[in-house]
Amino acid sequence: MRQFPFGSVPEQRDAPGVSLLKPICGTGGDEVALRENLASMLDQDHPGYEVLFGLQDARDPARAVVEAMCRNKPFAKVVTVDPAAGPNRKASVLAALQAASSHDILVVSDQDMRVDRSYLRTVAMGFHNPRVGLVTCPYRTRSARDLGGILEALSVNADFIPSVLVARRLEGLSFALGATMAVRRTALEDIGGFQALAPFLADDYQLGNRVKRAGWRLVLSPYVVDNVVGETSLGEWFAHQLRWARTYRVSRPGGYFGSVLMNGTAFGLALVASCPAAWPLLVLWLGLRVSAVRFAQARMGAPEVWAWLAPLKDVAGFAMWLLALVGNDVRWGGRTFRLASDGTMAEVP
Repeated sequence: MRQFPFGSVPEQRDAPGVSLLKPICGTGGDEVALRENLASMLDQDHPGYEVLFGLQDARDPARAVVEAMCRNKPFAKVVTVDPAAGPNRKASVLAALQAASSHDILVVSDQDMRVDRSYLRTVAMGFHNPRVGLVTCPYRTRSARDLGGILEALSVNADFIPSVLVARRLEGLSFALGATMAVRRTALEDIGGFQALAPFLADDYQLGNRVKRAGWRLVLSPYVVDNVVGETSLGEWFAHQLRWARTYRVSRPGGYFGSVLMNGTAFGLALVASCPAAWPLLVLWLGLRVSAVRFAQARMGAPEVWAWLAPLKDVAGFAMWLLALVGNDVRWGGRTFRLASDGTMAEVP
């Protein structure tokens, strides 16, 4: 089992039944990777589970792949979903899958995630306490093939997941991570189901935060999911990070404004620009930064990517932090949306 270094799995004899919900949209440009990702979800060491794949378009190129993989697997099926009743199509697909599911624990996992056979069993064990309403998993980015993918991996493995740990330590877990969102059916019903998330961009944040506010406990599982990124252009990386930054700003404004204080590279460059004699301090910081990235990747069990590029990512990240302050438009799924201050979004014609 791929176990996170900051958690443990409680013993549990009677594993609850699990419905694994998989929204599917396209092949992501890599049909082989999609097949391997989905195959990992269909081969789980867990009694009493089902896998429901949701597609909105009968002409989706992933449909033939999914249907072929479900053949001769009575626990897996494809659900065709009506057009979305809200700007967040993923939430609408999940609402349809929720209605078609049969188990008490609903596990949501994106199509670019890959796991081993212990995944569902480990996630389900997080519900040993009846007051636990949601379990979420950390993730690590793998299979980076180009500069955009490498920067994406550095953003996740060296910055995002460590920031999740800091947030959990300082204020407790109050959000979910999209790599895996496992929710108890009664907790989901308490917040109005997945359809209640359809107006929002950050469905993962909204799901976790609403379950928390409904009085349920949230748990960070020790299981680490693999996010298979494949080929990622610099433009795709930039658009994804900018969307994430603007979503972060409207969802957790306090955390967003505080996050810039962690960008030592940007402040170090500003210091040297105003006082050139301080350059040894910048060199020292850069050495520490690269070492910290290497350490974080090792602790995550992630394959080491080019840690020396972390300062470049920091500079780009500072630029995106500033850019996220002056606009509310984001690109997602080939569409443009405008974010409101409450996290809701509307498509821009």
